[in-house]
Amino acid sequence: MRLRKCNVRKSNACYSSEKTKFRETGLIKNTFKSAHSTIEVLENSPYGPENRHSIVQFYTEESQRGKGHAVALLSKVLEEYPSNVGGQTSSAVALRILWKKGFRPYDKSIKTLKGAEKERRRLSSVYMIRD
Repeated sequence: MRLRKCNVRKSNACYSSEKTKFRETGLIKNTFKSAHSTIEVLENSPYGPENRHSIVQFYTEESQRGKGHAVALLSKVLEEYPSNVGGQTSSAVALRILWKKGFRPYDKSIKTLKGAEKERRRLSSVYMIRD
């Protein structure tokens, strides 16, 4: 599935992004949306290690899961944030998508997807990064 930037939210082939600055904290949230998926990124987030850009929401409508919507939208997010990005995931599916897109566990002792899946089951979530 290929996405192009446009303002038509009804088309599967389009996405939009909108930045919001929070007055209280000065943090900037960039919300990426397609017809069926949403990904939110906090820029230079103090909530993850090393002030990385943090993926704080990664969602696809239940009826549209498994059709490539999240992967396509994540590709667009990674065009804007190609490195220094991370996110905590408790979802086995999200973990595999992040792995496919070059994310690896922050814990450098975990070298394989199987190891990351095991750690997610053990701790209920794992922090993934893309440098």
